[in-house]
Amino acid sequence: MPSIPFSVQFGSSGDYKLWASEGWMHDANDRQHTWAGHVAKLRFMMEYTKSDLQLEIDVIPLQARGVEQEIHVFVNGAFVAFWPIANPGIQTARIEAMFLERNDCLITFLMPKASCPRLLGLSQDERTLSVAFRSLSLNLAG
Repeated sequence: MPSIPFSVQFGSSGDYKLWASEGWMHDANDRQHTWAGHVAKLRFMMEYTKSDLQLEIDVIPLQARGVEQEIHVFVNGAFVAFWPIANPGIQTARIEAMFLERNDCLITFLMPKASCPRLLGLSQDERTLSVAFRSLSLNLAG
C-alpha cells in the first residue's frame, strides 16, 4: 500500500503498470512517457490521511494546429481540477481530504480532445492520443 509521498513514473521503464486501470497506451518504444486516450485511470490503495494532498503530473500534449488538449481530473468520482494543456510541463491540483476518506483511490483523467495523429496529418500513428504522462506524484499539501 503506497504511502504519502507517492510517485509514479511512466514509460516502458516506469512503474505505472502497477496502478494502471484503463486508458493507457503501453508501448515499449516509449521509455520515458506513456500516452493516454480519452480516459485514463490509476487505482491504488493508500494509507488514510486527514490532510489535503497535492497532485502533480508532468505531461506532453499531442500538439496539432487548432487542437489544445485539456485534462479534467477526478478523484474517487469528485472533480478536482481542469487544465488546458498547450505545452509540455507540470500541472498541479489540491485534493481535499474529504475525497480521500476511503483507502481505495481512483484517479481519473478525462481528455475530451484526444485525436488520431494520422487523421491530423502528424504521423502514421492510428491510436487516439491526448497527452503523454511522464510522472505523477501525491504529496501532503502545504
